[in-house]
Amino acid sequence: MAEVTEVQIAEAVKNIKLAFSDGFQLEDLSVMLREVTTFASVFSLTGAEKKVLALKVAERVLEETDIPGLPDKLTLPFVGDVGADALIMRFLPKLIDLLIDVDSRKLQINPTPE
Repeated sequence: MAEVTEVQIAEAVKNIKLAFSDGFQLEDLSVMLREVTTFASVFSLTGAEKKVLALKVAERVLEETDIPGLPDKLTLPFVGDVGADALIMRFLPKLIDLLIDVDSRKLQINPTPE
């Protein structure tokens, strides 16, 4: 990912955070995910590199924002104590894969009958 600079990542994080005028809410995850994948898609990278870049930006957004009502630490069965941001980051790679499947039409949300 040599062609993506830290300045570009910082600018993307700043712009994404500005989209949440009322503060970052848990329900904003889908919007944030769309924004980070859109940002990553403009670079000439492999699909895997774009996913890594999108996750890097998402992690920075989560680190720099607080989600109201979500504690800093959660205690979960079989996992133990985990940070809320870390828990969210565990889901994001699969959600990005899901977005890619929808975009590439491997998964159709409302398929039209043939």
